[in-house]
Amino acid sequence: MPYEVSTMTIDDNDPVVRLWRQLWIDGDDTAIAELLTDPFVRHTTEGRKVDTPSAYGHHVCTVTRHLKGTDVVVDHLSHTGDMTHVRFTLEGINLMTGEPISIGWIAHYRTDTGRIAEAWTMRQTDFSWHD
Repeated sequence: MPYEVSTMTIDDNDPVVRLWRQLWIDGDDTAIAELLTDPFVRHTTEGRKVDTPSAYGHHVCTVTRHLKGTDVVVDHLSHTGDMTHVRFTLEGINLMTGEPISIGWIAHYRTDTGRIAEAWTMRQTDFSWHD
């Protein structure tokens, strides 16, 4: 039996969707204080990091300095209580080579009063969750 992809409506006002589209695609960190709690906690392969919203914005600018995001394709997004579970692909251009790049992400976010308080993320470069 072939796998069927369901059609999902994505709320552009969801804080996770806004964070990725505004910060990672548009490079706009002006709304970061309204999207993240202070402090903001990230759980990554390097361990637990506690940041202010502005420090996280600086981190994103640093890690994306050679990447121009062009789209975030959300393949799955669901909410359970204060947790948001998302699987998506960040598409863009490697500014060093001019080549297209895809980064597959799987992430869990904890929200508090409508803002993102904590994030657990994993990524795989040169990978896309969709065709």
